[in-house]
Order: sequence, then structure tokens, then C-alpha cells
Amino acid sequence: MQDVTSINVSGISGFTMTDPYNEVDSGPQNTTEKTPVATIYNPSMSSTYKIWVNVEAGTGWESVINDERFKVTNDEADPGEVSIWTSLKPWGTDKDSGVTVTSGQFKDLYLAFELRGSGTGNATISVLGEVL
Repeated sequence: MQDVTSINVSGISGFTMTDPYNEVDSGPQNTTEKTPVATIYNPSMSSTYKIWVNVEAGTGWESVINDERFKVTNDEADPGEVSIWTSLKPWGTDKDSGVTVTSGQFKDLYLAFELRGSGTGNATISVLGEVL
């Protein structure tokens, strides 16, 4: 297993980008084809986890990203319209996805970015599992 350490975003100010890609497989997220930006897997033998997501904005993030939204679905399920996804603002707070992942299950994480402007910034996106 390899950790995702960067998700690349680029585009025109004011647009909502739904096709970010990560450095692990360099494949863009594609909501139409049900391809997420990352897949969550629970290898535990016994625990079920509730999934939480958190983005910690770093230097320059506020000047590049106006809002960031996420959706966690069953593997290969349609994530639906971005407008119904959950905002990750205020940044730095844990957001409950409302989704659980049981032993041996896969779940898909989708991200969308509403762009504020051009430039560079960084953030840390964490996927957290709360044992139920």
C-alpha cells in the first residue's frame, strides 16, 4: 500500500474542478466513470470504521482554493452531484462522511475543488477511521 501525499489541482478561477489526480497512479478522478481520487480499504479482521475526512490548509491554500468538497461512496458507486457533497470548510476540522467500512470492504473517496485563483498552495488531506 502506498500513501497519497499530493493531489494536483489546476484550472481557471471560479470553476469547480472534479478531476484532480494523485501522484500514486497519476490517474485523474472521473465521476462519470466512477473513478475516485482514492480508494479506502479496511483490512481489519474484526473492526468496522466510521470514515471521517479532514483537510489542513497549509501555505497558500486559501489563495488557490475557495472551497473543497468530498463524498465517500460504496466502491464504484455514483457519487452524485458535487452540490450535495460535504464541504471540508472550515479547514482543519474533522467531517463525518456518514459512511462505514467493514472488514474487507472498499470505499471510494471523491474530491472537488472550487478554485479561487491561480498560484500554488498546499494542504494535508486525512482520512480517519473511528472504530465502532
